[in-house]
Amino acid sequence: MKKTKNKASRTAQQPTPKPTAVRLSTPNPPVAARERRSNRLVWLSGLCLLVVLAVGVYYALNNGLAAPTPTPLPATPTVAPTATAVPLVVGPANACRRHPRFAPQLGFSVQAVLATNFTDIKGMGLLEPATETAEARFYQDPTWDDAGWLGHLTFDPQGNVYVFPAPRVSLVDNPPERQNTIYSVDTDSGMMTTFITLTAAAPPSPENPFGIMGMTYDCDTDSLYASTVSGSTRAQEVGKLVHINRTTREIVGEYTGIDPYGIAIYNHPTGKRLYFGLARTSEVYSLALDATGAFVGDPQLELTLPDPTFKAWRITFDADGALQVRGLEFDYNLIATSDNKEVAYTFRYDAATSTWQLSQ
Repeated sequence: MKKTKNKASRTAQQPTPKPTAVRLSTPNPPVAARERRSNRLVWLSGLCLLVVLAVGVYYALNNGLAAPTPTPLPATPTVAPTATAVPLVVGPANACRRHPRFAPQLGFSVQAVLATNFTDIKGMGLLEPATETAEARFYQDPTWDDAGWLGHLTFDPQGNVYVFPAPRVSLVDNPPERQNTIYSVDTDSGMMTTFITLTAAAPPSPENPFGIMGMTYDCDTDSLYASTVSGSTRAQEVGKLVHINRTTREIVGEYTGIDPYGIAIYNHPTGKRLYFGLARTSEVYSLALDATGAFVGDPQLELTLPDPTFKAWRITFDADGALQVRGLEFDYNLIATSDNKEVAYTFRYDAATSTWQLSQ
C-alpha cells in the first residue's frame, strides 16, 4: 500500500504585511467628572455589602444556625465479628457430667451406684451398698429393662443418662434391629425413652448382631458421640463414628468406613481429639475435633495394646491425663459375661517423644 503524502502548494503567495501597532491616546477627563465617578463606585460597593449581609442573616434565621452536615466518607465494608473461641480446659472433655437427680429423690445417698453390669439383672439398676448399720438397697424403674441388656452409661451436666443396648448370650432380649438405638433416662422422672436411632449402611446379619459399641459426652459442644459397627460383616467394614447434637437430637456429622469400639474425648493444649479403639485390631486412634465438635482430618495412630487378642472396648482419661484402656476379646460373636476376658492398661503421654507409653 502506498502512503499518500500531502505536498505544500507550489503557488507563490504574496507576503502578508506585518500589522503596525497603533497607540491610542485617551484624553484625561476633567477633575469634577472623576470625583462623581468615584462617589458612584463607593455607593455601589456599600450597597453590595448590605445585600450580602442581608442574605447571610436570612439564611441564619431560617436554618437555625445549624452546623454544616459533614460530607459522608466512602462506606467501608462491614466485617462480621468472628466468634472468639473459648479456651479449652486441658483434661477429660466430660468433666462436667453430673449424677441424676432422681437418686436422692428416691432416698439414695451419694454412695449409690447406677450400673448396667449386673450378671443376673437385665437393664439398669440403682444399688446402695450395705453399711454397718443398713442393708444394701436396690431400685429399678419399670422402663430400665425395656431395651434388654445394656452397655455403659454416659451422663450430661443436668444428670440425664444415656445408654445403649449390649447383647450378651441371647438375642431374645436384644434383637439385632434394635441394637443401633440410644436411650435416655430423665434426670428427674427416671423414665427411660428412645433418644435417637442411628442409621446403618446395611441391615443386621447373622455374622454381626452388634450395633452401638461405645458412647461419650463432650461438655464444650454439648455433643454426644457414638461408635457403631451395625451392618458390618467379617469381610465388609461399614461402621462409623457419629456426632449428635444433644439438644436437637440430630446427627450433625459422621466418620464412616471403620468399625470403632470404645471412645473418649480429651482436650489437649493443641486442641480437642476423639480417641477410639477398633473392633478388628488392638490399635487406638484419635481424630481431631474443631470448635463445633466436627470431625477434622484423618485419624492418627496413638498406641497398640500389648496383647493383639484384646480390643479397646472402654477408653477413659483420669484427671492427671492418664489414658486408661480396658481390653476385651471381641470377634463379633456373643460371649457370656462370665467368659469375658478383660485386661486393664494405663498409658501416660511422653511429651519428649510425643507418644503414649505403657505405665508399669
